[in-house]
Amino acid sequence: MMIADPLTMMLMQGLHGLSFGFFYVSAVQYVATISGNRMLATGQSIFNMVFVGLCGILGNLLNGYLFSLGGARLMYSFCAVSALLGAFCLYLNSRSRKAG
Repeated sequence: MMIADPLTMMLMQGLHGLSFGFFYVSAVQYVATISGNRMLATGQSIFNMVFVGLCGILGNLLNGYLFSLGGARLMYSFCAVSALLGAFCLYLNSRSRKAG
């Protein structure tokens, strides 16, 4: 599905900017919480190395393969499922931290 209306695209990009901003601030805060003061810089460095480096490379490779295999629908469906799986894992992690 292509978006032909530029206003719709600009609104969607604004929403993406907000959601990414909230995600990134939350992720940095989460890493700071689990790292502790003594390992704070190391935790943030590892997070950025994995998030920007490793995940960027692997995500682009996998999405390129999925796009060539089944088009945009398959690629975005896979992205949605992986995002839900990540949210579920974070939920399970937060529950186990509260219990323990």
